[in-house]
Amino acid sequence: MNLLGIRKKSCSRFWALKSEQGFSLLELLMALLILMVIVIAFTPLLLNSIERITYAGDKSEAIYMGQSDLEVAISERITVDGHELVFTFDTTEISVPGGLVEAKTTEGRAEAWLSGFVPFVPSISLYLNPLPLVEGYNATEIIIMGHNTNFNLALTQDRRIEFYDKKGLAVPVNSYDFGIRSLASLPEDVPDNFDEYASFRLSPGLTNSNSIYRVELSWEIENDIMVTVRSRLQVVLPYAVTVGDPPGMWISPDAEKTWRGKSQAGLTLGRLNDIVWTGFEFLAVDAGGRVVSWRDEKDIVASGLASAITSLNAVCSSVDAYIVVGDTGLIWRSTNAVNWMEVHNQGNDNLNAVAWSDDETRFVAVGDRGTLLTSIDGTTWEDYSDDSLPNTIPSATLTGVAYGKNFWVVVGTVAGAGGSGKNAVILRRSASTDADPWEEMIINETLPGLNDVLFDGTRFIAVGDSGTVITSLDGEVWTLIEDLGTGVDLNAVAWGAIVDNRDNYIIVGDSGTVLTWTGVQGVPWVLQPSVTSGNLHGVAVRWKE
Repeated sequence: MNLLGIRKKSCSRFWALKSEQGFSLLELLMALLILMVIVIAFTPLLLNSIERITYAGDKSEAIYMGQSDLEVAISERITVDGHELVFTFDTTEISVPGGLVEAKTTEGRAEAWLSGFVPFVPSISLYLNPLPLVEGYNATEIIIMGHNTNFNLALTQDRRIEFYDKKGLAVPVNSYDFGIRSLASLPEDVPDNFDEYASFRLSPGLTNSNSIYRVELSWEIENDIMVTVRSRLQVVLPYAVTVGDPPGMWISPDAEKTWRGKSQAGLTLGRLNDIVWTGFEFLAVDAGGRVVSWRDEKDIVASGLASAITSLNAVCSSVDAYIVVGDTGLIWRSTNAVNWMEVHNQGNDNLNAVAWSDDETRFVAVGDRGTLLTSIDGTTWEDYSDDSLPNTIPSATLTGVAYGKNFWVVVGTVAGAGGSGKNAVILRRSASTDADPWEEMIINETLPGLNDVLFDGTRFIAVGDSGTVITSLDGEVWTLIEDLGTGVDLNAVAWGAIVDNRDNYIIVGDSGTVLTWTGVQGVPWVLQPSVTSGNLHGVAVRWKE
């Protein structure tokens, strides 16, 4: 037993010593030799695989470059002409003329040769400067630019331009004959890379709410085959809107000379008291307690406020809220101009105007008997109609408010000496602290009452009775503008920029009076033809996008 145990222990020791000795030199050389054989055997395969991968990459890049060249050639109509694509239907054969486009590119060791057939199908594009068309436009010429259109053939067949609104309904009143034009007879900025040119005169009548319009021209080619080409024409909201006595609304495509009454099927507009441009819609209020909204590609909508049983007099908008004020001190707030909440119903005095300041982040509303309210959020309002105002203000009717150059400016009317006539009143307060008092700016005792005021980034402009227009750089020193050509009461003023680097100012008043100005010093205000026989109470200008 002991010998057996010794032998086992001795045997285990022997194999342990052999393992610790590692591989012999012969074994190591054999392993290296085998590895070299494997590497040599697979090297051509590896090299070939790498080459194929590289070639595939070059081929893909060459094809990609070729496709790009083809797209450029197609877009620029760089083709080898004289080819046809023939379709046969029973006994009718249709040949489509066209051209070949080719592209040959090389990348590394790979080449790509691509070709395609480009059919010369008729197509048209519309040219109008400026585009898009603005609702309220005058009769205007629209140029048709064509490729492979053969306008002469359409002309001999007495074909006409046809219009279809966004619902696909035909607009027959805007179907017009067209005439052939030469490129030399067209404005210099008309593209010159078309085959043919024609034009037609578009009469007023297309509206934003029915835009975008489809414009079609059809004519017959050989074998009684009809060809139809189409383009699109967009009509956008007008650049200026003024509101007033019924029928209530007038629009202008140039914020200057051209004005047309605006009506909406199924909607009767009463007396509209105020209107603003919010950045994407016109928002107006009327004497019947309704809010009227007009958005891009939408119909005019008038919605009554649940608690509005009296006249709505003014509207304004901030970054996240809309405010409407009316008679008996009522104020409504909305976040979407659709759903409104009554936020103030204290007091019996009418509120006539409201404004928002981005700089001070504050609303200010003003009204009869010196009523003056402020709010940070449009929901909670504080009444400043107390002894912090000048002594003459409690009897004043405040009608306009604006913010600029760190000052709030309020304008209105106060009874003249002895209670006869109406005189202007102007208040100014620094926006530095709420404790700052309101100052009364006295211009002269004979200045008629004021009805509205704005700040344009440089100056304050206030308008009032008997054709009064005054301006100020600081809200304290005011200058009267004379020789305006009218002595009627002026009720509202607005400004915007519808042309690059040019301002558009509009003043409206009684008897349909409209005054316009370009904002250029030395250039006078222009009295435009009356818009209506009724009175205008508000105006808004849509800024150019």
